[in-house]
Amino acid sequence: MQYWAWVIRLPSWEGSSTANLARMINHLLDLDAAGTPADDYPSSHELARKFDCRFRWVTSIGYALRNDVVYPDDLASYGSCEAERKFNWITSRYPRMQQLMDRHRLVPDLYGPATTWFVRKTLTYSSPVVAGPGWAAIGDAAGFTNPLYSPGINCNMGTSVFLAEQTAAYLSPAAENSPAARNRVLARYNDYCISRVPHLHRMNVFNYLMMRSPRTGPLGPLWQYLCGTGNAEWQHIKDYASSLERVAELVTTWEWGADRPEYVAFADKAIQMMDGPPTAPAEEVVDAVLALSEGSLRAALATGKYSGRWAGLLRYYDDELKFCDGKIGRDELEDPDGDGEKVSDMWNAEQCRGY
Repeated sequence: MQYWAWVIRLPSWEGSSTANLARMINHLLDLDAAGTPADDYPSSHELARKFDCRFRWVTSIGYALRNDVVYPDDLASYGSCEAERKFNWITSRYPRMQQLMDRHRLVPDLYGPATTWFVRKTLTYSSPVVAGPGWAAIGDAAGFTNPLYSPGINCNMGTSVFLAEQTAAYLSPAAENSPAARNRVLARYNDYCISRVPHLHRMNVFNYLMMRSPRTGPLGPLWQYLCGTGNAEWQHIKDYASSLERVAELVTTWEWGADRPEYVAFADKAIQMMDGPPTAPAEEVVDAVLALSEGSLRAALATGKYSGRWAGLLRYYDDELKFCDGKIGRDELEDPDGDGEKVSDMWNAEQCRGY
């Protein structure tokens, strides 16, 4: 695989004044304080009209590329800058992506001058210090590994929650006149951020290495969802939604399963086996990784720590996490006869094997 694409629909408030946005946010906080039912909240468009803000839905579309992609000699004909040329050339090679782009209208410089097209040679970084007297960095400002599986959005949101939990201690009367007490709060936050990066980095290295072969490619999402959504905390996510305290407990510890011991053990071994030049691995290496995954999966499931209706979540696996040649999509359970019997009509697996 030479690259993958993201297509993310986002709400945009760009072009709104800070003062009007602040008034809108305060209004929402007032509604919350008054116990307003969720269905009675104004829509985004109603809020935009009420507070004279600009609101619209936009779609972020981009490609993550391997560094050994060979571009054509006439690349300059595809656009006016490096990013536009590469984007248009890749899009032209895939009819489905071209059809997608044909349905969108380009919004120039949405985030300011020269923001329409851009290239980043590397996205991975970790801020060595994320907090100091009177300030703290959250989200992607604290560290980022890669857009794959959105660790910035899905995992780094824990930084803002963790910091919010520590803010009361930082502003408490006991700490107000004690620099040492405040430094301890900042140190806890700094340690929290630093401890997460190795897990997220391993997660991305593992997934990219698995993509070197079509046979090992499905192992990335398989292990991600097994450990990320099959754990007890995620399975009982509704219980965590019962209070802000419980939400914080989940959000600050969930890392797409990349911190789970079973995930770490398998990923470390698989990375070692698949590491090397970015070429297609030998078939014997692929066979060895698949065998390792099968054994590691059985061991992980035997612990009783992970459960899920996997056939409805994963395209190529059944509910026992066995790879199925004939499975072409995620299961959808239906009851067409109204007799209480659920059936699946999305695939007809003639052969299943344990990968």
